[in-house]
Amino acid sequence: MMSIVSASKDHNVDFKIVGSDMNFVVGKGSVSMLDDIPLVEVNYNISSPTVRTLKVIFDYVISFAVLFFLYPFIFLMSKLSGRKTDFRTFVLLVPSVISGKCSLVGPKKSVLAESMNLGKTGLTGLWYIDEGTFTDSEKLDFYYVKNQNIWLDLEILGKTLNKMLSKGD
Repeated sequence: MMSIVSASKDHNVDFKIVGSDMNFVVGKGSVSMLDDIPLVEVNYNISSPTVRTLKVIFDYVISFAVLFFLYPFIFLMSKLSGRKTDFRTFVLLVPSVISGKCSLVGPKKSVLAESMNLGKTGLTGLWYIDEGTFTDSEKLDFYYVKNQNIWLDLEILGKTLNKMLSKGD
């Protein structure tokens, strides 16, 4: 196909190549319906129904465990001492995961994330555990949304807890 396009470059013919599920269409520029077909289709892991279902189940299982085993103690400690730490704030926000307002792990809340429907914002994410290697948290959000899976969520939660507890929380 590309050799035909290359050989026709001097004949004042415009070609458009559109890929969709390994099917390719080549046509002259006068074929106007090709203008409405997107040339690039972007699919994120987070938009897959299977991944979304697993993520919701993961969020609920972890959140209910935290709610029953940690939340009462952290709530009491916060009320008695009045001190707010990252760990205490994280645990105290777990009910918002159960209510469906956010996710345990997800993109940081931003206008871009909301406008592009990158999933629910997270209590933690790559943006939290980043040690300054990236200056733009939106790039981290895109990476997370593209590669989201349960193992990545577990890794992020582990690094988050490590970071929170190493700060003395």
